[in-house]
Amino acid sequence: MLSLKKAVAWAQENKASFRDLGKPHIRRPLIILLTLMAFQQFSGVNAILFNLKVIFESAKMSITSNVASIVVGSAQIAATLVAAGLMDKAGRKILLVLSTGGMAISLGSMGAYFYLPSENNADSFDWLPVASLMVFIFAFNTGFGPIPWILLGELFSPDVKELAGSMAALVSWEVVQSEGVQAIHNYGAYWLFSGMCVISCIFTIIFVKETKGKTPEEITMMFGGNFDKNPGPKNLPIDSSQL
Repeated sequence: MLSLKKAVAWAQENKASFRDLGKPHIRRPLIILLTLMAFQQFSGVNAILFNLKVIFESAKMSITSNVASIVVGSAQIAATLVAAGLMDKAGRKILLVLSTGGMAISLGSMGAYFYLPSENNADSFDWLPVASLMVFIFAFNTGFGPIPWILLGELFSPDVKELAGSMAALVSWEVVQSEGVQAIHNYGAYWLFSGMCVISCIFTIIFVKETKGKTPEEITMMFGGNFDKNPGPKNLPIDSSQL
């Protein structure tokens, strides 16, 4: 407890500046985090959640839009419970990959459903919107929803976390504001969001590093940082270029 208090006090006295963001062990994870935050919003999650009733009404299903919304909401609750149990067992990266993959498939099927009416083939697939959105919400809440915020707490030392968190929140909010929710009824919008999820999945596979079970020291060293064992609170990161 005493060492934790010292670390917090040290972080308050030595807050990172924008100049510090240029250090490799800070810049690299920050770019990854901000990219994930942007992809998270470009997945279309807010456009879909804000327009669930409109989506179901335009789908002309055999069940009412209110019932369909309740079903999807239940999937969201179930996903939150599942995520709590899987997060430290499966790992962050694998959950992100599975999450973005599941979201891409579900959004692609939604786009196909809204494209089919022009071909007069959608009557026998009125169950598809509910099933697709249940998969989408479940996949989002087990991975792409919570994990970027979890990574924020794991990738950065206390002195950097405040600045990194502010930038992450800014990116997330700005993307939400710019996201085109009015076109959500168009099948092209679903395919666009699906494509963004595919890109997110590829980005995760290539660039995101697994942090499950790793200490702050190990995470910092993965990005080229090092630790000074003497000055300041123990095990706080320093830039390896300064050694």
